Amino acid sequence: MTYASMLDELIKISVDTTSPEAMKALNKLKELEEEKPTAGEIGRGALTGAVVGPGAYLAAAPLTEESSVGKAIKAVRGAAADAGPGHGSVRLGKILDNKAVRKGLKSTGMGLGAAAVSGAAYGLGLPLLRRKLDVGAEKASLRDSLGQEGGGVRRKVTRTMGV
Repeated sequence: MTYASMLDELIKISVDTTSPEAMKALNKLKELEEEKPTAGEIGRGALTGAVVGPGAYLAAAPLTEESSVGKAIKAVRGAAADAGPGHGSVRLGKILDNKAVRKGLKSTGMGLGAAAVSGAAYGLGLPLLRRKLDVGAEKASLRDSLGQEGGGVRRKVTRTMGV
């Protein structure tokens, strides 16, 4: 329900909207209605989630030998020991040529990619969810301030406006 229609319904049922709490809630509801999340806010949320997601994945995955990250580290260490002495790209090539290293890096990369995608989806929804929760809180505040007045005003408001 929009601010204008809510105010019209309050006037129809002759509710005194001059109480400070009711006016504050109505004004905040009007602000929330006019200031929807911008594309920049949504983009920043998605980018933040995409960056934080893999960090959380690495922090949550214990670096034990059972985790994909631990398996990759163990495989790289084993391949480095098998590659023997040497320097530069020849030794790195020998390490990356190891099947266990490739498998460990692939599973770790897939886990990091999945964490980035899920973090981006979570970050994308945060501004929208925050706005929805703020609107609900202001409606509840308006309902509470009207409920303090006598005469069943709250029941009329709930029945008429769904607030």
